[in-house]
Amino acid sequence: MTFNQCKHKSCNQKSVFFTDYCLKHTKDKDSLIKTIHQYIKENQIIKDCNFTGIPFDNCDFSQKDISYTVFSNCNLKNSIFKNTTIISSFFDFANILNSDFSNSNIKFTIFGGADLSNSKFLESSLVFCNFLGTNINHSNMNNTDLSHSRFIFSSTENTTFHNCNLKKAIFQNVVFDIDSLESSNSQDAILIDCRCTNGNIEDFLK
Repeated sequence: MTFNQCKHKSCNQKSVFFTDYCLKHTKDKDSLIKTIHQYIKENQIIKDCNFTGIPFDNCDFSQKDISYTVFSNCNLKNSIFKNTTIISSFFDFANILNSDFSNSNIKFTIFGGADLSNSKFLESSLVFCNFLGTNINHSNMNNTDLSHSRFIFSSTENTTFHNCNLKKAIFQNVVFDIDSLESSNSQDAILIDCRCTNGNIEDFLK
């Protein structure tokens, strides 16, 4: 995944898809955003694109392949990612509030610092992903494969991980509710300095 440098003098950002400049230094931002939105609508395979900072509110990515693509610092709230393939993509520091990733295949993807609160990851594969410092409060990850993913300093208030595969998933400094991991193989997860809001963490893992 290699992108060209923004051509604006002294800018160290990468150029956004369809232009030689980053979003900040693009003269006609509205036209660029419209062109990108139309491209998303018309194509099922959207790979190796840099969309850093582009707003995608209420966008539908369902059944698309958006692998190897950068959505860093994007506004993606209320978006739909159902049955979507997402491999080695970046959603760091994005606003993905109230979005739906159900039945999707997601691997090696970065969500660090993003806001994923009130979102759904039902019946998905979400392996080798990074949720460092991610806000996933009030979300639903039930029946999802979370193996080898990392939830370090993630906020998980009222988030459920019921019937999930947690093999070698890492949870560090995470606060769980008493039934957060119901019917999941929590003994196969790696829990470091975690606690339970309404009980002892040891009882919680039995």
